Amino acid sequence: MSKLTSFLGAVMLSLALVGFLYAADSENQNANQSQSIEVSDGQNETSASDPDKVPPEVTCPDPSTIMACEEGEVEVPGFTVYDVENDIESIVSSIGTYVDGSVFFTPTAAGDYEIILTVTDSHGFVVSCTTTVTIEFNTAPTCTVPEGGLIMQCTPTEVCLPVSADDVDGNLVGCEVFSGPGEIIDGNWCYTPMGSETVDVTVKCIDECGAFCQSSFSIEFVVQENWAVLTVDRTGSMSLTNAFDESRILRAKNLAHDEIDKLLDENDTDYPGVFEVAIYYFNSTEGVILAQDFTSDALTLHDAIDAIPGPRHDTPLAAAMCQSHCDLPELDGECNRYVITYTDGLENASTEEDICELCVECNQYIPTGWNFDCDPNNPSSCTDWQLCLADKFSQSGVNLMHYFGNPINPFDKGMAADGLEDLYFLKYTAEQSDGQLIYHSDLEETCGDANGDGVLNVSDAIYIINYIFIPGSPAPEPLDAGDANWDGGINVSDAIFIMEYVFSGNEPPKCALE
Repeated sequence: MSKLTSFLGAVMLSLALVGFLYAADSENQNANQSQSIEVSDGQNETSASDPDKVPPEVTCPDPSTIMACEEGEVEVPGFTVYDVENDIESIVSSIGTYVDGSVFFTPTAAGDYEIILTVTDSHGFVVSCTTTVTIEFNTAPTCTVPEGGLIMQCTPTEVCLPVSADDVDGNLVGCEVFSGPGEIIDGNWCYTPMGSETVDVTVKCIDECGAFCQSSFSIEFVVQENWAVLTVDRTGSMSLTNAFDESRILRAKNLAHDEIDKLLDENDTDYPGVFEVAIYYFNSTEGVILAQDFTSDALTLHDAIDAIPGPRHDTPLAAAMCQSHCDLPELDGECNRYVITYTDGLENASTEEDICELCVECNQYIPTGWNFDCDPNNPSSCTDWQLCLADKFSQSGVNLMHYFGNPINPFDKGMAADGLEDLYFLKYTAEQSDGQLIYHSDLEETCGDANGDGVLNVSDAIYIINYIFIPGSPAPEPLDAGDANWDGGINVSDAIFIMEYVFSGNEPPKCALE
């Protein structure tokens, strides 16, 4: 029995010893086996092999955008790496190279790039962080400069025109005059002309990357003290003729030709020097037409007068006068400014036309209508629209009115039915602006029309013969109408002159009325 007990005790002791040895071996193996811990805080990720060691620290910059001036390597700064035990083995960037707190890489195109910076130390800790950088390549700015054109002045005056650049990258440095005169001041190209000249200017705008744009423009300066606008009425009533079958518009053109020669003659006593002249014509079909912009070239102006079409349709007289005056107030400085109008009145179509800026204020009164017998000296005879326009026209240049009508003396007229519509309105406008109204009668211009019937024929020759040889016979009215050959007297030779014109087609009478 004692032997059995001894055997069982030995077995139990052996088992206990084996268990102890197994446990000790297991503990040993656990101590030598690598143990891994991972920590994540959203941006940084850490893995470690030894929980008793302190892992390194790594921080990435916030997501950012880099403007690259050109293709090539870029720098992304703002990374920090720290290890209290100073045993970092490697710092690796997922793209490019990490150097002293920055990642350098060469983008292949514009867009978003993810950068993962991974740090490993000698204890096996692996720490990483992630950021995103957006790469944009710089775009050169786009320049905006004046369109160019004509600037008219009375005296040399500084002009400032807007200059700008659109830079989508927002890194514009500024603009400068690259070539030509003037300078850029507060977003404007500013220049004072030396006189009449054409200037060519190139503006350059540059950004922080050195990219730039260039744009050019040309400005013609006409510096001139004297300006005139000639406006010819080509409406239907301008087709009325005198005894020589000369229409009113033909006579208006002839007068305009003479006026142009005077305006361009520096020695002419009626005008103070050489003028720049523009020409308009008007009717209700075409509206107010610029036939020739300002010039002092005589041939160009005469050709423009000759090219005015024949009479037709209604009369936008107010709109035409507005447009003529609108060309003049824009001039800077003290000028001699004339608006010379050739018309027979009868405003009846301006409400269908665009009214230029000078007269826009008067548009509110258009519903008050138009009175052909308006005389602003007697305001009650005019509508509010007419009074407003008369005031505008009187203050924006000297008005010279060439008015065509039928009676010899228009100021003996009664009502508008006499065919002298708007006569007093135009007369007032002219006189209030230090100008004048010049009246042209269809009858008065009939030289040789001794009996005053508006027709030049054999009865005028007989009228002169009777005046000479029959006592008490009436004289020609006006008297100068009988001096057909313009020799200073009325005699038989004038009657013969008229007969030769009527029957043989010789030269027409040329008396002092002409």
